[in-house]
Amino acid sequence: NGDLESSASYCRIVNERHFLRLNELVQDAVQTGATAAWSGKTDLATRFFHPVILTNVPMHARLMNEEIFGPVLPVITYRNLDEAIAIVNSKPKPLALYVFTQQSAVRDKVLQQTSSGGVCVNDCGIHFLHHHLPFGGVNNSGLGKSHGHYGFMAFSHEKPVLKQKNGFTSVKAFYPPYTSLSARLMDWFLKLF
Repeated sequence: NGDLESSASYCRIVNERHFLRLNELVQDAVQTGATAAWSGKTDLATRFFHPVILTNVPMHARLMNEEIFGPVLPVITYRNLDEAIAIVNSKPKPLALYVFTQQSAVRDKVLQQTSSGGVCVNDCGIHFLHHHLPFGGVNNSGLGKSHGHYGFMAFSHEKPVLKQKNGFTSVKAFYPPYTSLSARLMDWFLKLF
């Protein structure tokens, strides 16, 4: 019926602290000059937070400098792709970057000139559900990767163990005292690398 508040399919904010944080981010943005282009009621008791679309958000607003993790979308306009890339690069590295384009040159330029935890082209969030892709951030947005093999490797430690036979070592030729034979072996070995 279109009523988000009564919809069992529309998620609630995980806890009161995050609800209040989101509310503060929106209020700060509006107080610093943003316009709420679309919003609705919120309810702390049920942690229902109506989606919010903000325009004219100043770059110094908290919303533009913190991870949002909620149904709040700041719409930032730009004159050209270089300006959009500069905006992305002027902020902390995002957990995810979403690029909407049919032009491979635009896609490639964004991929080459920005850094983020992951990128979706022409979609939102679907990369999180793909368990054959690593999911994780860089710098402030997180370290390491999760999901599938990547997650297993990120949370595992491979401990190398080399066991030589007692009394024998393959690198003995490189130990002092050096001879003309050890010098020739060293030269040969270094040529391999």
